[in-house]
Amino acid sequence: IQSATGADGLYVGAVGRFATALNGSPTNSGSNQEGAWNWAGLFTDEFKSGDTFSQRNDADQRNLQDNDALVTQIWAGLQQGGGDSRTAADALVKFDPTAKAKIGEMYFEIGFLEMTLGQEFCNGIPLGFTVGGTPQYTAPLTTQDVFVAASARLDTALSYVTGATDAASVQVKNAALVAKARTLVDEGQYAAAATLVSSVPTNFQFVANY
Repeated sequence: IQSATGADGLYVGAVGRFATALNGSPTNSGSNQEGAWNWAGLFTDEFKSGDTFSQRNDADQRNLQDNDALVTQIWAGLQQGGGDSRTAADALVKFDPTAKAKIGEMYFEIGFLEMTLGQEFCNGIPLGFTVGGTPQYTAPLTTQDVFVAASARLDTALSYVTGATDAASVQVKNAALVAKARTLVDEGQYAAAATLVSSVPTNFQFVANY
């Protein structure tokens, strides 16, 4: 993977990991297990369980166990997705630095996944990346600190695409603005969020394929 072609492969893999962490089997196993959005929907009564799996019923009843294996995989999918995006971003910067839209998209993914961690898990969330095979963790963070960290990643995404007019860069810019506005909403900064997205078309979509 020590080439521009390899960096692009890491990028494609990170896009897939991002999609499955949020709305598919987070371990890419195709084993019909929920992603972060599905599980949160069960927990908040957007969905209801018609199943016999105890974990799904526990989530539906807001009675999650500390050792819930499915939640563990959802947590890992979000953390690993951010790590894969960071790996791809670093490789693109090194081997294909002109691919600014792709680099920006990777930082958008990191920010979005960290934002999701803050929205779906309680205080005490560590963030970090594996460097040279060794995990580098932060101290446990409050959800508010996680939103601040996610917002900083999204600022990095915007730094790569702001001012560019090609379609890919505009797509990433709008996605990063919407995600950053969501972190501001999470922090109670509603007016600032509205101002931030004032330039984003109301019909904008960022679409993931499954």
